[in-house]
Amino acid sequence: MDDKTLLEYWLVLYRRRGLILFVTVAAAAAAWGISAMLTPVYEAKATCFAPATPDVVSYLSPSPDASPKSSPLLPMASEEAHAPYIGFLKSRAMAERVHRSMPSKDVEEIARDVDFSISNEYLLEIYARDQKPERAAALADAYVSALDEMLADYARDRIRRNQELVQEEIGKVRAKLARARQALEEFQQRSKAVALDEERSQLAAQKADLQRQADAARVALQENRSRIAALKEQLRNEASLLSEAEFVISSPLMERLRQELTEVEIKLAALKTEFKEKHPDVQALKNQHDEIKAKMNREMNRIVTSQIKAPGSFYENIRQKLVYLLVEQQGIQASLGAYDKVIRDLEEKLSALPGLMTRSDALRIDIAKYQGMLKTLELDLEEARLQQKREPAMVVRVEKASVPEEPSFPRTMWNVLVAALAGLVAGAAYAFLVEYLEETRDERVFRLVQAIEASEQEAAAGE
Repeated sequence: MDDKTLLEYWLVLYRRRGLILFVTVAAAAAAWGISAMLTPVYEAKATCFAPATPDVVSYLSPSPDASPKSSPLLPMASEEAHAPYIGFLKSRAMAERVHRSMPSKDVEEIARDVDFSISNEYLLEIYARDQKPERAAALADAYVSALDEMLADYARDRIRRNQELVQEEIGKVRAKLARARQALEEFQQRSKAVALDEERSQLAAQKADLQRQADAARVALQENRSRIAALKEQLRNEASLLSEAEFVISSPLMERLRQELTEVEIKLAALKTEFKEKHPDVQALKNQHDEIKAKMNREMNRIVTSQIKAPGSFYENIRQKLVYLLVEQQGIQASLGAYDKVIRDLEEKLSALPGLMTRSDALRIDIAKYQGMLKTLELDLEEARLQQKREPAMVVRVEKASVPEEPSFPRTMWNVLVAALAGLVAGAAYAFLVEYLEETRDERVFRLVQAIEASEQEAAAGE
């Protein structure tokens, strides 16, 4: 068969135009009929996005930057960032959540009738299909609401767990604070130091006062010794045979009174470091001190009277003055010993104060630390309670799904056009096939006759 030209092909199509038209019309009619028999399906679209920056507001933060204020909510400018939200939307948990708001559709139908995509503007697009246009729109909007509720539930659950953790931590910090306060109270009772700074100042002032008194007593003692030496010199001039042994100013009672006076002086000086002059214990010791001094004076008078050699003489006057100075010397020495002992006690207390103050400061620092932690935790707890009542913007709805007016499937006109185009192509192919069969019919008949004759000849030769 010779190759045909383009014109010859066109002539074939022209001659067979009726056949081609029949096939085209038949395909379009079939598409129209099938589309008419199919149940229409409507598709609705809802658009939303998850904010790139969380909608976080702190009501109790002391920082002015964290105070309640409005800020623009923008979508995340990355397709990878939207992947978790697409995963949430495709999950069965999301379909079950939507099913609770739309019980007329089962979970499998809901998951099958919804598709998701990300637009060029990085918005989440939710496409929902249903045989009823109102239900398709409701399904798309239900997915947006379900996504918002799911994320909000996650956030509230996180806030609730944080609230429980903060409450537990508050209990621990309160227990630590109570133990720290008890430790400070026990330390103060054990060391008898409530205000260590004030006590240190008082002890330093008392030590300085006692030091002055001790210095004054030493000066008085030195003067006393000088006067005793002068009187002794006068006595030697008056009586060269007089020795120190003749100045007997001691007695068992005087020694006992001197010891008692020293003890009272020590107690009195020690009490003055802790109490004021009008304190009952101080007054009682002062009375006891005065009483011992009076007894010593009486004993001194007795001793002096018992040792008078020549009453009214110059010698006797000097001797009595000497006795009085010796007795005074014993009193000064007793007071000086008491001062020195109390000063040593005060120095020991002052040397121990830095360690006590360090320990007290450490305990107070612990209390302040736990108080600060407790205040912060209580603010966090109140913040969590306020956040639990708040409805943050987890998902921003950009476009609410509208009820579709035209079904998305089947699209009759589109199907008819596609079927007509397919019928046109099929009709042209069928026309060429018919033309080919007609042109090769004689040759095919001739070949068939030859084949039959050859078969008969073989059969006759076999017989």
